[in-house]
Amino acid sequence: MYSGSVAAMRWGLLSLGLCAGAAEIQEDWTAFKAAFGKSYGATEEAERFRLFNRSWSAVRQHSSDAFALSLYEWSDWTEAEFLQRKTGFRPSNTSVFTDGTYTPAAEVLDVSKKRSSSLDWRCNGTNPLGISAVTPVKDQGSCGNCWAYSGGGAAEGGAATSSALTLDLSVQQIHDCNAPGYGCNGGTIEAALSYFIDEGLELTADYPTTNSDASSCAADESRTAAKGLVALGTQFDESGLMDMLYQYGPATASLDAGCDAFMHYKGGVLTEECSSSCVTHNHAVLIVGYGYDYGAQLPYWIAKNSWGIGWGESGYVRIAQTGNRGGTAGILCTNYAIGRAQTFVQEPSYSEEAMNNMYLYCNETLGYVGDDEDDAWALTTDTAAGIALISLFVVLAVLIAGLGLYRWRRSAGRQAQEGRYSRYRERREARRGLQQSLDPAEEQRRAAVEVSGA
Repeated sequence: MYSGSVAAMRWGLLSLGLCAGAAEIQEDWTAFKAAFGKSYGATEEAERFRLFNRSWSAVRQHSSDAFALSLYEWSDWTEAEFLQRKTGFRPSNTSVFTDGTYTPAAEVLDVSKKRSSSLDWRCNGTNPLGISAVTPVKDQGSCGNCWAYSGGGAAEGGAATSSALTLDLSVQQIHDCNAPGYGCNGGTIEAALSYFIDEGLELTADYPTTNSDASSCAADESRTAAKGLVALGTQFDESGLMDMLYQYGPATASLDAGCDAFMHYKGGVLTEECSSSCVTHNHAVLIVGYGYDYGAQLPYWIAKNSWGIGWGESGYVRIAQTGNRGGTAGILCTNYAIGRAQTFVQEPSYSEEAMNNMYLYCNETLGYVGDDEDDAWALTTDTAAGIALISLFVVLAVLIAGLGLYRWRRSAGRQAQEGRYSRYRERREARRGLQQSLDPAEEQRRAAVEVSGA
C-alpha cells in the first residue's frame, strides 16, 4: 500500500534541488525514473519525457511564497490517467438535505459553545475531547476510490468522538459493498456515509484493503466494529463548518485536484485553485482541523489526502480559508460529518502512544485545554508535567549553585578575617617589641630626672 509513498519520499530527497538548466533536465528525468521504477520503450519514452518536462517546468516556475510544489510519481502521466487513478469523486445528483438522511448541522449545533481558534483531530492534545480521531494516511494507489477514503475517514472520526476509540475502519468494505459501478470507477461521499449508517463497517484488519474491484461484497455482520447513527452537513458555510468540526469531528470535502497547484503540492498554505465550481469537483478529502500560519499570515483548513505520506505535508494539505462562499477550490460546497456513532469493539486499533509516534506534531509543546465556557491553547498535561520536572531540576541546580557560592563567600570571608587578625597580631607584637626595647632607656631617663631634681 505504501510503496508509492516510499518512492515519493526517495524522489523528494533527489529533488531537493532540481537541475537548473534545460540540458540538465535529462539528469532529473533519469533520477525520476529510477526513483519510481519506470522504464519505457523508445516511442513511449519520448511522450513520457514530454509530460515530465511540462511538470518539471511548472514546478521550477512556481513562484508563490505561500506554498511549494514538487514532482511525484504522476508527473509523467496524462491528465486523463491522473484523474482516473488518483481521484474518483462524483458529485451527487440528489438533494441530500431533503431526504432525511443528512441533518443540516445548523439545526443541532450548540451555539453556546465557543470554538477554539485552532483545532486538530489528529492529536490527543489539540482538540476539546483530548483524543486521536484520525487514523494514519492511506494510499489509494491507482484506484479511483477517494470517495471511499473520505467517507471512511468521516466514519472513523464519528466513531472516535462518540466512543473515544481510534478505529481503523475498512475502506475496502465501502468500496466493495456499495452500488455497482462504483469502486475504482468513482463514487459519491453520500454513498459511503449512507453505507456506514445503514450497514456499519468492519475493521481494516478484518476486511483488508486491496484498492481493487471485487466481484462481490465480503462483509460479515458479526464483525461490525462501528455504525453511524446521525450524519450532519453544511453547504457554503465557513463558520458553520468550523463549528461542525469543533463539536462533531472530521468532515468530508471535495475539490478539483486536476491542476499543478494540487497535484504537485509539497507544503505550505495552498492559495491557488484548479476551479472554484462545485460541478467540476473530482476528488474527495477529509478535513481534520483548522489553524493559522503566522508566517504566511493565512488561516487554513487541514485536509487529509489519500495519496500516501510522500505527498504534501506527510499526506496532508493546508488549504487557505478565504471567507468566500465556496472557499479555496470550492472546498465549502458540501461537507459532512458523522454526528453520532455506535461502536461494538472495546479496544482501539491504535494505542495513544502509537498515534503520537506516527504524528510527530502530536508532541508539540502547545495543546488544547479548557472547557465549553473558556477555551484556550496552553500547555498539555504531559508536557506541563515534563516542564515542571525540568523546572524543579533547574531550581535545585540554582539552589546548589547558590549554596556553593554562599560557602565560598563564607570561606573567603573567614580567610579575610583571619588575615586581618593575623596582621593585627603582627602589629601588636611589633608594638610590644618596640615597647620592650624602649623600657630600659625610659628607666634611665627617669632616673636621671630624679637625680637632677634632688
